[in-house]
Amino acid sequence: TKYICPGENCEWRGKQYTIGDEYADTLRTEDGKCDSIYYNLTLRIKTRYEKDIVDEICSKELPYDFHGRLLYEEGDYDTTFTSITTKCDSIIHLHLKVNKSYDFDRYDTICRGQSVLFDNVARTESGIYVYDGTTKAGCDSVVKLHLTVIEKQNAYIEQHICEGDY
Repeated sequence: TKYICPGENCEWRGKQYTIGDEYADTLRTEDGKCDSIYYNLTLRIKTRYEKDIVDEICSKELPYDFHGRLLYEEGDYDTTFTSITTKCDSIIHLHLKVNKSYDFDRYDTICRGQSVLFDNVARTESGIYVYDGTTKAGCDSVVKLHLTVIEKQNAYIEQHICEGDY
């Protein structure tokens, strides 16, 4: 019995074989009248392992380590390795989906007495307000509001009008 990996050839008695099966050959005597020796080959094809992986991550988790290869965007990727048990090439197919995470700053300025609605709260004081949330896909998202409140200033205009001026 002989074992080969998928796609390999087995040479036996001067012929190439690639399909697992039972093969036989005979050797005739020198005078060609009798079959004197029988040869049998049992050829087996080893299993090639193939595995499909579907993985979904958030963009904050990039890069994604796929068997030592760093991936920076979603897509379909393959890697080939030699199986420890069969010594044949095996393949892993990765289908990677990357969901967006958000992290940004918002700057706003208002006058005293006004408000800004942020995280469902009316904000009226200067400061940095942070909203930690998650997207529909479950990714962490952070929004920071940098709010500046300007005091109202009364302006007095002094104007001199001469008689007859409008």
